[in-house]
Amino acid sequence: MISKRIEYYSRAGYPCLFIPTHEEQRIGREIIAGLQSITKDIEGEPCPAREVYSWSCTQGLNRVDTEEAGDSDMDSPVEVLQAFLNVARPGSVFILQDFHLFLDDPSPHIIRLFKDALEHAKSHQKMMIIIGCRVVLPPEVEKLVTLVEFNLPTTEELAEVVLDPLAESTGVVLTPEARRSLAVAGGGLTSYEFQDALALSYVEAKNEHGKLEFSESVVYREKIQNVKKSGLVEHIESNLNPDDLGGLDVFKEAMGKVRKLFSQEAVNFRLPVPKGCLLVGPPGCGKSLSAKVSAVMLGGIPLFKCDMGKMFAGIVGASEANMRNMIDLVEAMSPCVLWLDEIERGLSGGESSGKTDGGTTDRMIGTLLNWLQEKTKPVYVIATSNDTSQLPAQLLRAGRFDQLWFADLPNEVERVEIWSIMIRRTEGDPAKYDLPMLAAETVGWSGSEIEALWNDARIDAFARSDDPASPEEPHTLEICNLSRFRTPLSKSQSGKIENMRKWAEAQARPATSPLKKSQAKSVRVLN
Repeated sequence: MISKRIEYYSRAGYPCLFIPTHEEQRIGREIIAGLQSITKDIEGEPCPAREVYSWSCTQGLNRVDTEEAGDSDMDSPVEVLQAFLNVARPGSVFILQDFHLFLDDPSPHIIRLFKDALEHAKSHQKMMIIIGCRVVLPPEVEKLVTLVEFNLPTTEELAEVVLDPLAESTGVVLTPEARRSLAVAGGGLTSYEFQDALALSYVEAKNEHGKLEFSESVVYREKIQNVKKSGLVEHIESNLNPDDLGGLDVFKEAMGKVRKLFSQEAVNFRLPVPKGCLLVGPPGCGKSLSAKVSAVMLGGIPLFKCDMGKMFAGIVGASEANMRNMIDLVEAMSPCVLWLDEIERGLSGGESSGKTDGGTTDRMIGTLLNWLQEKTKPVYVIATSNDTSQLPAQLLRAGRFDQLWFADLPNEVERVEIWSIMIRRTEGDPAKYDLPMLAAETVGWSGSEIEALWNDARIDAFARSDDPASPEEPHTLEICNLSRFRTPLSKSQSGKIENMRKWAEAQARPATSPLKKSQAKSVRVLN
């Protein structure tokens, strides 16, 4: 626990701790608990209790471990440092709120005074603890300050500190299962955010249904809002189901097995947490759609999309920080699916990174790959790629992903299925079309190319309709004639696709089961 660590740091004589957090009250309680537990020195002899003060530029300096009055007019960082040096007794602890703001481009006077205070603290058993939402330390003092990580509350802490007291005060009766589900839903939120989300769900339930209850869906909704504020990942709302994904039957079957690995029974059986998969293949063959459908097949867990290009920033160190923040964010939102779209765009150039960008790309790749290898949180990563030649070899090493899938151009059976899906999606009737003829006419076409052809045919049919309120639907022969004016990627980029297939033969599993002759014959006699 953080209180125990603070106790140890204090006993060891550390002069200054920096704890980055948004939860000032929660960390304040932990600090007080850690310091009050010190009743004996390192030799086991009784020692006086620490005098604990809190300072901010608006509230001044105040004693927090007793009701002793402080100096509410002390609003200057120089004044509080001088008080720490000249007034505070040995063993005193100063909790400095937002003091990092005065260390961002500070004056030489503050830097010198801060260093003097740290040297003084070591010889007088004093300690400063800086609390702020971000780490700001000038190079002159960064080696003198110890950074202490303060994690978000665990699900059990959320239940004990927030959920149980709020349920008692509102009269909400929680079963053990509901208590656990709500706490899990609040994972990744601060105690303040979780309390607000629960209060909102209580108000909505009482006003709309007259019930005294908390809602998991509202808690999840509020978590999504926090993700949007970060700008590092995008929440993708998907109402798709496996029937909206034409073909790729082997992949869909595998996702059904992965879903079981997210269960509590799998955890109890000590099965490893699923890492994720890499989907490669020509553009338009359903990789992105597979990522959207997977979140549904894995139990309707949230889906987040990360554009690797957005990770890069102009300030030195900011790109690596963005990558780490993105990882922390999705882990806090777990269980979830993280979709790394066109991953090769963000990971290419690592070998020349030292010459082109000072090693930024290489460090970002290292951070991501290490996380993929070591992660233990239930974040299922689905990476997609259109160009296997740009994938770094270390990404394909065993342990990064559970499976490597190859989504090839749809076969004859899959094209019939795709045509049927496209027609139904626009409220058409597939029975009115010769689906085998359409499938035969679009040999070598990707799913997205078939969708574009269908849309073009509907636009032409709408344009020639006399009554826009009741437009005509395109006919099979019209669609076939229109297809002859399009050149699919299988022809314009045949060499690239063939190289991808050769790579997949040695590296990946086919996402589609082999087409049998009996299946092909059955397609041709469909009506």
